[in-house]
Amino acid sequence: MDTILSNSILYRSTQKYFDDKLKEFGIGYGQLVVLIILNENPNITMAEITKIGNFDKATISKSIQKLSKEGFVKFEAQENDRRSKKIILTQKAKTLISDIYSIRKDFTNIITKNMTIKEIEMMSILFDKMLQNLEEISVQEEFAENEFPEFYAWNKVSMIDYPGHAACTLYTGGCNMKCPFCHNKELVFLSEDTLSIPDDEIGSYLKKRIGLLDGICISGGEPLLHKNMVPFIREIKKLGYKVKLDHNGTRPKVLEYLLEQNLLDYVAMDIKNAKRKYGETVGIKDFDIKPIEESIAILMGSKIPYEFRTTVVNELHTVADIEKIAKWIAGANKYTIQSFVGRASVIAGEGVFTSPSKEFIDACRKAAEKHIKNVSVVYAN
Repeated sequence: MDTILSNSILYRSTQKYFDDKLKEFGIGYGQLVVLIILNENPNITMAEITKIGNFDKATISKSIQKLSKEGFVKFEAQENDRRSKKIILTQKAKTLISDIYSIRKDFTNIITKNMTIKEIEMMSILFDKMLQNLEEISVQEEFAENEFPEFYAWNKVSMIDYPGHAACTLYTGGCNMKCPFCHNKELVFLSEDTLSIPDDEIGSYLKKRIGLLDGICISGGEPLLHKNMVPFIREIKKLGYKVKLDHNGTRPKVLEYLLEQNLLDYVAMDIKNAKRKYGETVGIKDFDIKPIEESIAILMGSKIPYEFRTTVVNELHTVADIEKIAKWIAGANKYTIQSFVGRASVIAGEGVFTSPSKEFIDACRKAAEKHIKNVSVVYAN
């Protein structure tokens, strides 16, 4: 039995069936699931919907926006938390619910045709077991309690990497992006003879600096590619340090878990470019932007300080690109626009890319300030 192929066919066939049946109401399969969850769990928030259905935040946000536009849901602020809004079915949605359940029942009858009651019950049990197995694997893979991640460089004391704090910056190796302007080529493409810093050396240093350093900045490379990063951060927090994470936005589920566990105190996430130019900028032709959108939504919905930042390169960015980014993250806590600085360690090679002028960076800031209040800049010189 080809489980992957069967699951793929079942999913696509299910989606097509409901899309066709719901077309007259102006919604599709994605909105159907949300409506059922809201009907069976009245007055819940988007975060609660996401958890119930194991959705990613970007996808569920789009579905809810579609339902709101069509007049099926409305929003109501909660008395105890004005930032979190309850999502409520409108009368229009309530009149549609009976039709939705009827369509769902018809579909169930179609796919269980010629099955006995016992077979249907067994199918339900097997589905539950498969889902449970997948959840267990996910947790084991993402947050395995094994040895700490390897770090290949560090700055023992930094006054600039973690805003407002004296920090030790640790750099992991490896990255799932290949940004041609990146100046950490030796960390992105680790050579066979690259040695990591011994765990006990890092541990000993951090224990001796308790009370002298405020926090730890974890950078890379891409830190969240390492499955053992979570237990490492947990140990750092036990020592009393604040933790700042530098992230490229490609691991939203791990990011969300760290935030839910109160393991992060500050996050700086790179926004490489406007959506249409993302693949070119990160060196991956068919780059999937979806995880980036999810991570943006997660950070903007979090309660910790964070910032988005873009490294501006003459050959890759325009002022219009920066304004598109600002529209994308409109309302963010902080947006930092920093100038590219050429180095011999740049992935594409020295001299391929050039630094923008102060005037260009200022124009970028002016464009971004149309959509974000707190915009800071870092010039090349």
